[in-house]
Amino acid sequence: MLLISFFSFAIIDLAPGDISSMYLTEDMSPEEKQIVIEKLGLNKSMPEQYWAWLKEALQGNFGVSLSYKTPVAPMLLKRLPSTILLMGCSLVVSLALSMYGLRSTSATRRELITIWTWMLPLWL
Repeated sequence: MLLISFFSFAIIDLAPGDISSMYLTEDMSPEEKQIVIEKLGLNKSMPEQYWAWLKEALQGNFGVSLSYKTPVAPMLLKRLPSTILLMGCSLVVSLALSMYGLRSTSATRRELITIWTWMLPLWL
């Protein structure tokens, strides 16, 4: 999970453009722009930015959504039940399909009946 978050962070950092452009306006002075960049931590290197984000994320502070301008953690918690339900349904469907496929294959090949008998408890 840690590697996935790091690579996601790195890919976003390598993308063209700058995230500060979402916060900066044309009528801002250079000093105001610099304050915004420092507040966002964009004046630091990518590993420093990731480390700062990771420390906050481990404490439950995932930052603020750029789209909704609200904290991310409550948004994640709000969507968690739907995510768990989707994962559960996917698990049930994939188990049913895999057991059906193994059952129909084992009907034609006798050695697979033994494999199916041993694997069924592991799936459940």
